[in-house]
Amino acid sequence: MAMEEFPRGTITKIELHNFMTYDHVISWPGPKINFILGRNGSGKSSVVCAIALCCGSSPSFIGRSSTLQDFIKHGQQTASVELTLSNPGGAPVVIRRILRRSKSNDCFFNGKLVKMEEYLEKIKEMNIMTDNLVQFLPQERVIDFSLMSPVQLLENTEKTVL
Repeated sequence: MAMEEFPRGTITKIELHNFMTYDHVISWPGPKINFILGRNGSGKSSVVCAIALCCGSSPSFIGRSSTLQDFIKHGQQTASVELTLSNPGGAPVVIRRILRRSKSNDCFFNGKLVKMEEYLEKIKEMNIMTDNLVQFLPQERVIDFSLMSPVQLLENTEKTVL
């Protein structure tokens, strides 16, 4: 499928280094809905956590840990998550987070080191809302999603498409 067929902000490539269960992995999701399938303990949740953290979510929102350092593979000092996002009419956007055990973490937007506030603003401009359970639903938050009222579901759905 051609890149111009991917809606703006769609993840077209995922690359992880030393992230949770992974030494190194690259994946190319499709433009529509994507499923991550595998046996228990195979790293499905690791991919979801990586996407959420790279898009600016806090570890506590994901529900797996309270610190970024817990997502670094055991025995390693750093981890990185890089997402390539579609940008019809322009060059793809690349966002990257580097996590360090030293608690010094970096955010990159198109290869440029940026402060977290700027990083989050640029991600928001791509219409990525990892705090919207209609757009992004980690398994630890499924119960929260099921408890949403019809009005909340409609409001959050509208936010994802507008």
